[in-house]
Amino acid sequence: GLVSFATIGAGPIRAMIDMNDILYAVSGSQVYSVSSAGVGTLLGGGIAPGSNVLGIATSGSQIGIVDGTKGFSYSVASGYAPITDADCENSKTIAFLNSYFLREKFGTNQWNSSDSDNVTAYDALFFSNAETNPDNVEAVLSHQQQAWLTGKKGIETWQFNPNTAAFPWIRYPGAAIKTGVAGPFAATVHKEDLFYVSPDWLFYRIEGGSPVCKSDPGVVTAWKAY
Repeated sequence: GLVSFATIGAGPIRAMIDMNDILYAVSGSQVYSVSSAGVGTLLGGGIAPGSNVLGIATSGSQIGIVDGTKGFSYSVASGYAPITDADCENSKTIAFLNSYFLREKFGTNQWNSSDSDNVTAYDALFFSNAETNPDNVEAVLSHQQQAWLTGKKGIETWQFNPNTAAFPWIRYPGAAIKTGVAGPFAATVHKEDLFYVSPDWLFYRIEGGSPVCKSDPGVVTAWKAY
């Protein structure tokens, strides 16, 4: 059975993440911390209203939240605030890898990176293009020490490149996948695996760097009716 743990804000719950054993959640347009006793504390608001899922990521000391038009940050040291850096592009997703927060530039084939260990600071030169397929980047995911850029026509992977003062990521050669993803939140990482739903509603798991279809025909039929 399930029991109620906490009630925060007016809802709906649009994103949740754990940082240092404390739950952080977006309820409606407001952000809360939730103690182990289920007590919610309002941290701030300003997030675009709606019921859509939001992008959220943490470095262990900072949290980044994006709503497609704006970005927000939280840390115990600095509190909650909008991200005001002009080089912080609009995005629906955010990921954390190797001390950097990674985001797609919504509606383009570009993605960018924050400064090291700073979700609020962005360099105008810290961006690149997804070029394997002529496609917009739907989302950026952190998986197996690589950045995975998902698009509706395919997926490509990038790896960290510490030997540069410019954009610290390079495309991983020969690792492109030509099966695309249905949308920004149609892919997820669970433990050691990456799963996603393709634009034709098939369900895939990445195995050995290649997509393997795991669909059940009945589920696919139900998904197509949505």
